[in-house]
Amino acid sequence: MRILVAGWDSGGGVEAVQTVVRRAAAHGHQVRVLGTEGLRDRFTSTGASFRVYRYAPDNDCRSAETDLVKDWEARTSIGQFIRVRDRVMFGPAREFCRDVVEELTGSRPTWWSSTR
Repeated sequence: MRILVAGWDSGGGVEAVQTVVRRAAAHGHQVRVLGTEGLRDRFTSTGASFRVYRYAPDNDCRSAETDLVKDWEARTSIGQFIRVRDRVMFGPAREFCRDVVEELTGSRPTWWSSTR
């Protein structure tokens, strides 16, 4: 079976996904992970192949300089939510979708226009 896992370095839950990917690869499945650069070493060690997002923004929350959300800069919980909403969920959602579709099909999605 061929499996594609699309991930984001958010600091939580990565270990659980690593376990699933490692087990799937150990059972002979062809696993490919699409993710941010900060996840590369964590997933190549599982036996999966890895590709970094081409269009979606990179994020490495291990360092303040490379953390895209910087939620600690927000003054309120609502402010933190707005940062996640705008910088991860809705802002670059189109780019994440484009990366996943291109990874699955090997070509640019037909719904993607260069004019946006």
